[in-house]
Formats: sequence, C-alpha cells, structure tokens
Amino acid sequence: MPVSTFKLEYIAIVNDKIDSSPNLSQIENQASFYFIDSLAFVTASKIFKRRLQLEVFKKASRPFNLEQEQGIRAYLIFNAENKKQHYLLLVVHHIIADGTSFNVFSKELSHLYNAYTKNLIPTLSPLTIQYKDYSRWQRAISPTVITEQLQFWKKQLHKAPSFLQLPTDKPRPATNSFQGGNVYLTIPVATSKALKILAEKNNATLYMVLLGIFQVLLCRYTQQTDMLIGSPVANRHKTEFKNLMGFFVNTVVIRAQISEQPLTFVDCLAQVRQTVLDALANQTVPFEQVVQALNSTHNLNENPLVQVMFVLQNYSRQTIDLHNLDVTLEMDSPMAKFDLTLECIEKKGAIDCHFEYATDLFERNTILQMANNFLALAKNIALLPTSDIHTISFLSPQEVALQKSWQGLKSFYPKKTGHSTAI
Repeated sequence: MPVSTFKLEYIAIVNDKIDSSPNLSQIENQASFYFIDSLAFVTASKIFKRRLQLEVFKKASRPFNLEQEQGIRAYLIFNAENKKQHYLLLVVHHIIADGTSFNVFSKELSHLYNAYTKNLIPTLSPLTIQYKDYSRWQRAISPTVITEQLQFWKKQLHKAPSFLQLPTDKPRPATNSFQGGNVYLTIPVATSKALKILAEKNNATLYMVLLGIFQVLLCRYTQQTDMLIGSPVANRHKTEFKNLMGFFVNTVVIRAQISEQPLTFVDCLAQVRQTVLDALANQTVPFEQVVQALNSTHNLNENPLVQVMFVLQNYSRQTIDLHNLDVTLEMDSPMAKFDLTLECIEKKGAIDCHFEYATDLFERNTILQMANNFLALAKNIALLPTSDIHTISFLSPQEVALQKSWQGLKSFYPKKTGHSTAI
C-alpha cells in the first residue's frame, strides 16, 4: 500500500474541500494525518480487535479545538499480525461535514488515489462555490421568512412535552459521556414491499410509514401520546451544493399527538403525513433558533426538545474503491449524539435498520429487544394496516413463544385451614 500517496491525496481533498472562514484564518492550513503503530506488539487477533476498539474510541473521543485545527483527523493503524491489513480511522467534527459529505470525500479519495497509483493525472471538476457561499446564502434569507416559520414552530410545539420518557436500564448520569452502541436488523423484502404499497395507497411516502411505525412503538413503550422526534433534512436545495463538503443538515421536529381512543394505523399515517408536510414546509429556520424561540428549558445532560431521532437515508453510501486494495467500510461509531437514533436505508429491496443508543442509559439487550419489537410491529402493520395501533401486537417471535409457554401453567397457592396455613 503506497501510504505516502494515500496521505498526500487525503490532505489534498481536505484542503481543497474545507474552506476556512475568516474567523478561523489562524488555523494551520494543513490536514491532520497520523500514523499509529502502538498496536504493533499485539499479536492475538481477539486482543488486537479489543485494542483497536479502545484506540478508536480514544481517538474519536478526543475533542477538537477549532481555533487551532481543522475539524477532521485521519489515523492509519497498522496490524502487526497481518502486514497487509491497515485500518483508516476518520474522525470528523459535525460542524464541517454531514452524511452527503462522506460520499463526496469517498468518491474523490478513490479517484485521486487510483490516478496517482496508475501515474495518471487526476481530473476533479473545479468547485464553482465554497461552503462560505452557502453560509452567505443562509444569512441572506429574508427575515420575514424566518419570522413566519418561527411563528409556525411556536404554534406547532406549544405545550409540547420537552422530554420523552423512555424506560432506561440506568439512571441518567449528571454528565453525558456520549458513548454509544449499535444494533442492526433488516426488514425483509416482502414486508418492505408491503409497506411501500401501504404508502402509495395512502398518498404517503416510505419515510412517513416508517416514522409512523416508530412513533407507535415509542407510544407503546412510554405510554406517551404526545411526543417529539427529531429528523434531519439534507438542506442542499441548490445543485451547486451537491459536491461540497460541509454541514448542511438541519433538524426538524416531528410532533406526534396520538389519540388515546382506538386508532387504525391508516388514520395514524394520515396524521403523520400532514405533520411531516407542515414541518418540511418550515424547514428553513435553523433548529437552534427554534429552541431559542421556544425558551425550551432542559438539563445539561439532555438534548433540547428531542432526545430521539429518526432518519431515512435517501442516498446510498459511496464505496471507497482503491486500486489493488480490498476495502471494507465499517461505519459503526462508538458515540451516540442522542438517547436513541433509528436510521433506515433501502438496500436491494429490503430496509436495513440501525439503532444507535446511549450506553449511559441502555443495555444492548434492551435495544435488541426494541429492534425486534419494531420489526414485529412493521410486519403486523404491513399485514393489517387497519388494526388498532394500541392493541396490535409488537411481540417478537421469541416473546410470543415465551408467552405461549406460560399458558396452561398451574400455580399452587397456600390452602387456609382455620387460623393456620397448610402448604
């Protein structure tokens, strides 16, 4: 692996893509690239993997000083057990990049690396604008638009609960560590197809259907019929923004107000649809301004307004294709920005679901059970969308089997005989 070439092309991309704003002019105009060989003495594969996980968490947890460095670092970790195996760790501050930015980075890194390893001249299209141009565009938005949208959010979120009472395994710590865990599952093709048909029949989208299922699950878990869920929007309205690295994403708040009376999922979906459309029509105002306008009070160990996020990715992850190298992407993060995030993405007709959770609050088995409940609920709603959301089963097959095993069991109670008890 020509490491020096890789380093040069990584730095070239970062310095080209990340345009320092005037107030950050003191930042060294050089990307951070580190070589790590501290794991060289570890030979056992299981020990190496554990050491690698600890190293990744340590590097990912190190805060950025944005007054002195750019918001991205790369670490190349060598595996002494397998000389041909390396691990590239990218640590990126969210202020400079979002999910779409990763696709831009991956595509151009592949192009530059492959060009230089083949002694070709890379041909990247020149950027017509920089991220600072987006910032200017955002600041130039009419104050009238911002005022009108803030009025919408004040009305929409009036008297809304600012906290979702998810049952946790551990008490909430005074200070968040932001340590996270990950659980994955897949909604199979047949169920995914049925959910898409359900969306089409009700003039909705797959996003609305999956969000509605998630809301029902959270309602059943918490017994809250009024809740707030955050959801990111790409916010790349102009085609010129397509190939820029930067933080474009905004968060909109989706309020679920679920009737305590019997309610079919079809009727619930109609409410979700309208709520989502209203939110998207008022997505221009930054989430931070919404929080400020609402004077939302929260503890320092809680996210304001929303502690749970829902995401449906509408783009495929760009693969990294490097000449003469086998590349495997591992997107697991040891961090969790929220108490719970559900991210879904369509893949080959199925829907991959990723639950990211705060390990300060939840054990892995709890989230695994929740994920299985979500899958069971999705399957049952796909089969019977007119069922009452308050009674439709969300038990996993394992829980159903356990429930059946309890049926027919006989319990023996003490038999009272006068003033004494015979057992």
